[in-house]
Amino acid sequence: MNFRMTNRVQAIGGIIILMFLLVGATQKVEAQTPDSTAADSLSHALRSQKYSGLGPVTEQDWGDYQGIADSVAPLGDFILKDSVEVFGWHPYWSGTAYKNYDFSMLSTIAYFSYELNPKTGGYKTIHDWKTTALIDSARAENPNIKILLTVTNFGKKNNREFLGVIRGQGARKQNLIDSLQVLLKLRKADGVVLDFEDVGRLEKKSLTDFVKELSTALKPNKYLVSMTLPAYDPHEIYDVKELTPFVDRFIIMTYGYYYSGSKKAGPVSPLVPSNTWGQGSVEQSLQDYAKLGLPPSKTLVGVPYYGEMWETHSADVPADVKRFRGTRTYKQIRNAFPYQPKFDQDSYSAYFNYTRQDNGEHRQLWFEDERSLAPLYDRVNQGNYRGVGLWALGDDDGYQDLWELLADKFGVEGKIDTTKIDETEDEIVDAAHKIEKDAEKAVGYLGEWVNDAKAWLGIKSNLETPIVFLVLVALTILLFPVVFFVVKLKELIKEHSVALYFVVSLILLLSIIFDKDILVESPQRIPAMDMVLLLIATATLGVLVANLLHHLVFNKKDLP
Repeated sequence: MNFRMTNRVQAIGGIIILMFLLVGATQKVEAQTPDSTAADSLSHALRSQKYSGLGPVTEQDWGDYQGIADSVAPLGDFILKDSVEVFGWHPYWSGTAYKNYDFSMLSTIAYFSYELNPKTGGYKTIHDWKTTALIDSARAENPNIKILLTVTNFGKKNNREFLGVIRGQGARKQNLIDSLQVLLKLRKADGVVLDFEDVGRLEKKSLTDFVKELSTALKPNKYLVSMTLPAYDPHEIYDVKELTPFVDRFIIMTYGYYYSGSKKAGPVSPLVPSNTWGQGSVEQSLQDYAKLGLPPSKTLVGVPYYGEMWETHSADVPADVKRFRGTRTYKQIRNAFPYQPKFDQDSYSAYFNYTRQDNGEHRQLWFEDERSLAPLYDRVNQGNYRGVGLWALGDDDGYQDLWELLADKFGVEGKIDTTKIDETEDEIVDAAHKIEKDAEKAVGYLGEWVNDAKAWLGIKSNLETPIVFLVLVALTILLFPVVFFVVKLKELIKEHSVALYFVVSLILLLSIIFDKDILVESPQRIPAMDMVLLLIATATLGVLVANLLHHLVFNKKDLP
């Protein structure tokens, strides 16, 4: 008995010791892995939340609030290489900062943002999209620049609301697609960026299906479709292999590896894995997505123009966090620290590590500057990636360092000609517009004829699929027995009844499987292909029902 008790005590003691060892090991490697997938993918969401409750309303108000510099000297005669793209987000809170952008060094600007209402597919706000002078200013300096509208939906709850398989999903998606088409046409924009952050595992397929639907709807008008990817996606929620044919550019948000919830202060965007900072890094993220099938030719590598500040328990590097002290833009960092930062050789990141004289607090501020971004840009060039995605334009307002680095790594000497007009091209465009108008006029006449016919027949164009289906079935059961007795099909039915029953069932089943909106989601309109399938299936079913009824009523093997 005592022997058994001793063994049990020893076993329990061993387990406790093992647990302490595991806890110690976990604490030791705490900084060596990304803290969480959600945090890595919520950098944009956190910044949006910070500014959403503030007072400024108009673009000019935001410019005044941010203290936008009066003017910044242009770089000179530099343009982007043809082989690279520089994509930059212009968040609404940057206000009039675009007046200091060097548009010759940008291939794409994405306005941030269309804040999605997940319950309707419409927007909560689009801020100054309809009126911003950014678009005209950009095109005046760089006629080749692409203007995109960013659609944002943040958090598992909102993404489940919009993408979840519940009644009305089809209508929400269509509302968003329709809304985007109107807004893109309004500003003669070039496409959209989907920024759906922290999507749940259950919504993976729905997200993939929606991106396909959106791309299919926008491509006839030559609109571009881009989307963001989190730095860390262990569950492969963003199905890049499946999405690649439908998406023009993927922007990997390669920042937020250390963030507000980290237990240790560390680099926001470490370039490579290391024993000090762990495997979470830009390089690791690029490798992970490459294994999933993401082509470099469609990949933009995210670049943070911001840093994170922590109060720490010591001046060690790395140091345990005592309290998170907030996000700082590159501009704020340069204004507050007008001297050279330290450089971490393991992560290729800049940082300040200091102790406040007034209260003895240890502080660490980690960010990226021209020295730390230079090797990242070299990696982009060497890896033949499509380019970089800047989060965010305006964060460096008043400073030219980062613009100069872009010109040095991705630019060539040259000047964009904003005055030359190609008359031949204008003639072609005018001719195309004339053809388009003639086609619209013809389609309009046809549409009027169809609408008149519908009105005469009493058909409503917005009938939901279940209603259409049930009406068709009812008409079939009532009318096709009569038609059957008129049309001599008895031999066909007699000889092939089993096969026909099988074919009809298969058609109905396939129709429901391939368009799950039928009898489930209640879309606003029934697709044309579904209408054809249902007509064929119900017509044939009517013939078979008539045959069956005749057998039952008249107890005959053959019809009269």
